[in-house]
Amino acid sequence: MSPVDQDIGVIKELLDRFNHQHLPRVLEIKSRLEEGKSLRQSDTNFLLLVASDSLTMRGLIERNPTYKPLATKILIFFHQVIATALENQESIKP
Repeated sequence: MSPVDQDIGVIKELLDRFNHQHLPRVLEIKSRLEEGKSLRQSDTNFLLLVASDSLTMRGLIERNPTYKPLATKILIFFHQVIATALENQESIKP
């Protein structure tokens, strides 16, 4: 099996995990943030895990550039959620 074939299997699993675990969780976080709430510790831990995963995926994306637009959209979305969290945190400070 070639490295690209192995990559496709890994990418498929990562997309499945994103669709069934990460996306629902980040949408729930986003919804709370849009209500003006701040991140919970568990939310912060989750976002740190996703950030760590994204660093791991970098090599996969470089070897399989057809997935780069999708990866970019996902990272931008997570960045927007984190930016909203920071804005909320700033507005809560006394």
